[in-house]
Amino acid sequence: MTSHKTLTALMAASVMALPMLALAQDTTVSPSIEEGAPQQNTLPTSPDVSTPVVVEEGQDEPVTTTGPAAAPAIEGPATEVDAGEATTPGARIPGLPVPANEWRYASGAANGAKFAPFDQITPENAGQLELAWQVDFPTDVTMFNGITAAPIQVGDTLYGCTNNNLIFALDAENGEQRWRFDPGSDLSGVMSKKCRSVSYYEASQPIEECQARILAATVDARLFAIDARSGELCTSFGEEGFVDLLTDMGPVKKGFVLSTSGPTVTNGVAVIGGWISDGQEVGEPSGVVRAFDAVTGDFVWAFDPGNPDFHGRPPEGEFYERGSPNAWGLFSADEENGLVFITTGNATPDYWGAHRSENFEEFTSSVVALDSATGDVRWHFRTVNHDIWDYDVGTQPALVDLPGPDGEVIPALLQGTKRGQVFTFNRLTGEPIDPIEQRPVPQGAAEGDFTAETQPYPTNMPAFTGPDLTEADMWGITPIDQMLCRLEFQRLRYEGQFTPPSVGGSLQFPGYIGGINWGGVSVHQDEKIMIANWTRMPNRVQLIPREEADRRGWDAADAEGNFSVSMALGAPQMGTPFAVTNEPFMSPLKVPCLRPPYGMLTAVDLETYEVLWSRPIGTAANSGPFGIKSGLTWQLGAPMTGGTLVTETGVVVFGGSQDGYIRAVDMATGEELWTQKLPNGASATPMSYVSPSGKQFIVIAASGATGLYDNLNGYLVAYALPD
Repeated sequence: MTSHKTLTALMAASVMALPMLALAQDTTVSPSIEEGAPQQNTLPTSPDVSTPVVVEEGQDEPVTTTGPAAAPAIEGPATEVDAGEATTPGARIPGLPVPANEWRYASGAANGAKFAPFDQITPENAGQLELAWQVDFPTDVTMFNGITAAPIQVGDTLYGCTNNNLIFALDAENGEQRWRFDPGSDLSGVMSKKCRSVSYYEASQPIEECQARILAATVDARLFAIDARSGELCTSFGEEGFVDLLTDMGPVKKGFVLSTSGPTVTNGVAVIGGWISDGQEVGEPSGVVRAFDAVTGDFVWAFDPGNPDFHGRPPEGEFYERGSPNAWGLFSADEENGLVFITTGNATPDYWGAHRSENFEEFTSSVVALDSATGDVRWHFRTVNHDIWDYDVGTQPALVDLPGPDGEVIPALLQGTKRGQVFTFNRLTGEPIDPIEQRPVPQGAAEGDFTAETQPYPTNMPAFTGPDLTEADMWGITPIDQMLCRLEFQRLRYEGQFTPPSVGGSLQFPGYIGGINWGGVSVHQDEKIMIANWTRMPNRVQLIPREEADRRGWDAADAEGNFSVSMALGAPQMGTPFAVTNEPFMSPLKVPCLRPPYGMLTAVDLETYEVLWSRPIGTAANSGPFGIKSGLTWQLGAPMTGGTLVTETGVVVFGGSQDGYIRAVDMATGEELWTQKLPNGASATPMSYVSPSGKQFIVIAASGATGLYDNLNGYLVAYALPD
């Protein structure tokens, strides 16, 4: 169920020197702005505002509207809601149809495909892209947490969020701020602060306030709504604008339930899951997914993987099933067919599964199609059987219509995974389009646990892993560290993918960063071509007997969210016989033991499953032993976060490589068309839109995080063709 460990703890453990892929970004000096160059906007620091202030568009000095630091809980348990019963679906007000020329979702559209249906930027002119505008988010605005989300675009306005949950509105033409809202998130005890998306909803019928609104969530587990025009709270939503997502969850330690991805709004409901703290103990809070009325904030339905047939609120004195798999990534929706697609992690904790219930096992590391009106399960598929490798599915499902064998159109869903497989389903029925077979995998879990005999594999889709490792794949920058890596490879248990964790130490490949992580895949909707960015980085996993973990003082975090051990170093897994360490497979010089490449970009024809091209992405410029930057421009391929977008004209844009560059690549050939240094490293997916003036922009959030980059500021950077 890792989301932030995937992107932060692994990087922090590696920052001292991933060879040719160091994570420290040499961006202490921002690019100079020459006379006549595009304007650069800086978000002002938050003023001391004690009461909400309406910020009108065009006001010279935008200020921050603030919300309460905590929202009232939903009053009382809903004992009138029987088991399996949700509220009346007919009461929902659907949103207005979404124009095809706007980027209204974090991934462009509800289909999660990250497809920009615009034709201004082409393979022929992409090399002319230049900086159009830039917005700076200083550390006193972001509280040193940066910005990860791709903004959304509605008409002449961009909406986005910082990782400490500030919501902002910008002029789509020049990046000038229109308003900013601070929900007053309690950041204490929260180890991983992220905001991956905000959502837009415009009611199709007249309503009392906030006809058009932004819905977002906080890292202290609250859902809220603000007026899209003014940034004011929608006070008729929930309790004075907020819904407390800790309601019906039982006892919750600080930082154990985080809303890191915004809701998916479809057919008048806002569907939201959450991230549950990694590896701490058995019986952490539920991974329940809930839907709320997008206008009123009223509870509509719930899907709890631990009790999948119950869709109401628990009776008084009861809670949603503790320890159930959670859903922390971005969701997708097929509004026409009334479906919302979620992905799940594994039940807590990650590397031990003997205690898991039948329902926990059934819905672990899965893609689940839910009825958006009721929460009923239409179909689901488990991508890992008895997951004890932390191969949670954080990748957003991508929807595309594919041609069938008899000329019919098949509504498809592509599901990428951290284990490097992409599964293809009929999204209405769950029937595999690419047949799936169960293959034998290594056996022999630690005493008291078990391994599944087989794991699912697609038949035709290529694997985004590379071949299993051999001793010949071990690498180093000197003969000595290469020799030590080979000796360590021989010592560790490794029998291919799904080698079980062990007390003596095992090699896990792909590691928990993937494969394909939360950035997912992009899909050209017309050409039926899928673009996948994926990582090749093994991990060393070792189970620590409880007696030894106790000797080290490892325990679950306390009620205030104070951790006894950094997640980058290990996880206590209290309530099981073993703690665990899981770290990148590195040499004594702090360089990877695996030979490059570490980051790849691949194009696949979805009609034939043919690999059109595959290439390393990312240079060694900011990398070297012990964190020393080499300055080398060798395209060896670096680990990556975020995802790609693809335009109608076949331009693929990606900015998540750890060398700190944004790139445009030709979808037809893989040729690099354009490269630009970002003011900071990016872990976000780019987005694109055409503004009211008719200009196409490409925008990406570039932001460091403590321990990873020299520059802790966040930036939103826009590129366009010259006038």
